[in-house]
Amino acid sequence: MTRSDNYVSPTIFTDRLILRNPSLNDAFNMFLQRTDAEVNQFVPMTPPKDPSEVETLLRTIIHNTSTGISDYWIITDKQNTYLGSICLWNYNYKSNTAELGFVLIKNAWNHGYATEAIERVITFAMEKLPFTIIEGWTHHQNFTAQHAMQKNGFLRNMEAEKNIDQSSPDADMQIWTLKLIRE
Repeated sequence: MTRSDNYVSPTIFTDRLILRNPSLNDAFNMFLQRTDAEVNQFVPMTPPKDPSEVETLLRTIIHNTSTGISDYWIITDKQNTYLGSICLWNYNYKSNTAELGFVLIKNAWNHGYATEAIERVITFAMEKLPFTIIEGWTHHQNFTAQHAMQKNGFLRNMEAEKNIDQSSPDADMQIWTLKLIRE
């Protein structure tokens, strides 16, 4: 899927949230999120050393969105308070699959925000993207993420998990799958 260089993911509104495009102004909040050990306890990544590393990441995210590699949103409340991020990425146009990723800051936990954001991102995927399957990978102990995906119709895909290299950082991951059914 080729997009114009000016493409941005559409802003999505829910009753309580705004899912908007990232900007370089989000670097500091993302830096705090990505350096919080508790928030990232289930995310296999190296924390950034400073906000400039996050600015580089944001430039990549913005580029990937404009070229059809992913769609990415910053999650805020209606007062524009940063709550986290959600994305569809790892687009595979041959197998018609995409991967869902999301993370919330601690103050946003246990309010149903992830479930609400996932629901709207699925609607976006159904209406605007050609994919038939969305996968969500989560650590086997991240019960909150698993629950948010289950509430949105994802089912654990133990068959796909058999293909995870047990010597890789993904060895502790579960794969959750949602089949998109369009009428």
